[in-house]
Amino acid sequence: MKKKYLYIFPFLIILGIVIPFTLSMADLNDIKSTLEVFKSRPENIVHNRKAPVNDTAASTELATRIENGVSSAVGTPSPPSAKPQVKNLSIPILMYHEIGDGPSSLYVSENNFRAQMHYLRSNGYTIVTMNQAREMLVNKQIPPKVAVITFDDGYVSIYNRAWPILEECAFPATVYVCSSFPGLYNYLTWDHIKLLHSGGVEIGSHSHTHPALTAVNPTALTQEISGSKQILEQKLGTKVYSFCYPTGAYNENTPKVIKNAGYTSAVTVKFGKATSQNDLYLLPRIRVFKADTISTFAKNIQ
Repeated sequence: MKKKYLYIFPFLIILGIVIPFTLSMADLNDIKSTLEVFKSRPENIVHNRKAPVNDTAASTELATRIENGVSSAVGTPSPPSAKPQVKNLSIPILMYHEIGDGPSSLYVSENNFRAQMHYLRSNGYTIVTMNQAREMLVNKQIPPKVAVITFDDGYVSIYNRAWPILEECAFPATVYVCSSFPGLYNYLTWDHIKLLHSGGVEIGSHSHTHPALTAVNPTALTQEISGSKQILEQKLGTKVYSFCYPTGAYNENTPKVIKNAGYTSAVTVKFGKATSQNDLYLLPRIRVFKADTISTFAKNIQ
């Protein structure tokens, strides 16, 4: 009986070794299969990833990437920083004619004009002359909320009604004068023009007799453009820089004649705000009408 058990004992020993070994191999095969599946996934594939050369280089790269708003951890852009966006700023050039009560749509009542000037002041607008605006356009340095106030024809109401309100608001303006008009009924005199100029008003030319410049011959065109400039400069003792097209009429040759006469800018009656992309001799303006409400006025200049 004892010998029988002696034969069984070695067999049991062999089973004790083989069975655990077999189980261990199965476990290893399972682990190997799992690793193969994991490695086969695209997101787990590593393509020639290299360690940084040294800690200093890695730190420098990290600082640079953070400064540039880039996430170094994953190599994707971080949300944009809160930097102010650069806008294509423009300058509204307001166009007035007469200030007062009258039948024409070009009249703006004194009360409406005052309300419009107070709106500009209370909303933080800086008012500049036409020549100052031209410099901003040329240099492409246009601060926000800049505007120009211009008057066409040189009516006496500019001195009697508009100027006291402009002085109250400490606003300059640009007045375009026809050099043959001073002293005529309802127009500024030379004394008025000189007083306005000494008070900070820029004087520009609106031609000599206010014709449509497209309808005159070359000799008359020169007199209207160059001649008016000479007369104004002689009377005021200062340079005249800006021109305003009478009736708004011009052709492709007119701006060249104006430039050759020594003007540095010219304004039209085309509606719009002036930008650095505009031709300096074809600058648009915003005509202010009799019926304009404050909301209309505000919308046009914004």
